[in-house]
Amino acid sequence: MPIIEDPSDPSSRSAPEKEEWAHFKREIYQKILNKVFHSLKRRSQFGEAHHCADGVNRVLYPGILIESQDAEEAAYFCGCRAASANHPCPKCLVAQPDLHNISGHFELRTPESMKAVLTQASKAKTKKAKEKILKDNGMHNIEHFLWDFRFSDPYRAYSYDTLHSDDLGKWGKHLWELLLNVLEENAFYDILKKFCTDVEQEHGKSFDFLKQHTSHHVIQDIIDKGTVDNFSTRNGEGFQQESAQAFEQTNMKDAEHQMCVIDKKQEAIARIRMAIDNDIKARLDLEPTEDIIKNQPVLDLESESSKTWRLGSQDGKKMNLRVMAADLAKADLRYRNLDERLRDFISYNMPKEAVQMRYEDDIYVQRYKCVVLKYQSVEDWTEGTDIMRCNANFHGRRQFDCVIIHDDAPKLSVARLCDLFRCWLPSGKAVGLALVHRFSCSKCKPKTLWDGCRVLDEESHTTLVQMEYLLCGALVCPVSERAEEKTYYFVDSVDPDIFLRENS
Repeated sequence: MPIIEDPSDPSSRSAPEKEEWAHFKREIYQKILNKVFHSLKRRSQFGEAHHCADGVNRVLYPGILIESQDAEEAAYFCGCRAASANHPCPKCLVAQPDLHNISGHFELRTPESMKAVLTQASKAKTKKAKEKILKDNGMHNIEHFLWDFRFSDPYRAYSYDTLHSDDLGKWGKHLWELLLNVLEENAFYDILKKFCTDVEQEHGKSFDFLKQHTSHHVIQDIIDKGTVDNFSTRNGEGFQQESAQAFEQTNMKDAEHQMCVIDKKQEAIARIRMAIDNDIKARLDLEPTEDIIKNQPVLDLESESSKTWRLGSQDGKKMNLRVMAADLAKADLRYRNLDERLRDFISYNMPKEAVQMRYEDDIYVQRYKCVVLKYQSVEDWTEGTDIMRCNANFHGRRQFDCVIIHDDAPKLSVARLCDLFRCWLPSGKAVGLALVHRFSCSKCKPKTLWDGCRVLDEESHTTLVQMEYLLCGALVCPVSERAEEKTYYFVDSVDPDIFLRENS
């Protein structure tokens, strides 16, 4: 938000004049914002017909769901008192002495409750009584422009900002300064142990400040708006820095045109650099070290494979399925009766191929160590790529990744890759298959439950899945450190895409 400069010397103003000037600035902010968003006010109440990208006509109701601001900007935007007030939080009515308590329960601000506060204050008989009502609710005598909008709650829309709350807030302005003092005073002491001991009692550091309290709201913000990168000010702050640097390169005359030229050149350089970096990364990701050492083909990207998956890194040679299954079953029971199971799978899922196939006909199989999955992100509809490993010795360790299987289950179906095949049927058709351990809902319940908690058991038996049904990668976390642990937590916070898939 722009800073309104004081036309006179602030030090020459009396206390009432300073308060009057501050109130004037708050009113200016609200009037400017009301002017900017005025065209959406009627639409938010009655909607507007729109032809959407999927070809469907819908009535859309615009609203402001996310506000990315630092604490000072939020105070001006929401019409609330600043960080030193008795009730400084733009989202709730927490008292100043309780700001350290991030697990408490505090009354939330709503447009209705704040309207009631202003109505009550307007009926006060004296200025002192009016000011007391406003202070007790952390409010200024300002009507918010969003109160007349539908689907727009300015207090709920204010979001936790990792840049100002964590990097520059709790750490930058509070704990970092304290750490420097501890380092100076205890150069040869067990610093980590001393610093992590009760900081508040030992060093007199009070955690009753607003940016500590904002952690209380971060869980609900993530539930309402997705991961914190959706409402971080980091991108906007970075853009301001780029604009300032570009402005400094101009001659200060007709700066806008010069800044556009500078930005165009920087964008071209960035695109070239990005293309080079992506190419290098792709080559590294698709060239496992062990394949280079063994002089094996690095990645077999065959033209007949599906657009959404590609098998890579051949494991051994193309073999008869009966022979391969018999050899593998001697050391690993997961491959027992694989030939019969695969033929049953074809009969059930590909009946046209099953009609042409006799039992004595041979099926040939090529094993692979990785698969590249392409999918469309439900966050921004861009194409995403996951490289999933299925390798007993990937850089000296076992790596059998987990994937999401696209089926009709109400929740995301998760499975662990056991083996990857390309099968050549007697008809000549090539089919991609994955041998997987599926996960099922566990009866185990953790002592501490959280919203969206899913506990899964990895099944001991294996099943076959067509490659077309592998959607993208997944992450599960074992509930204990036991080597043979089969119970896992499903992690839905890897990125916004998997969070939306799991919780939509």
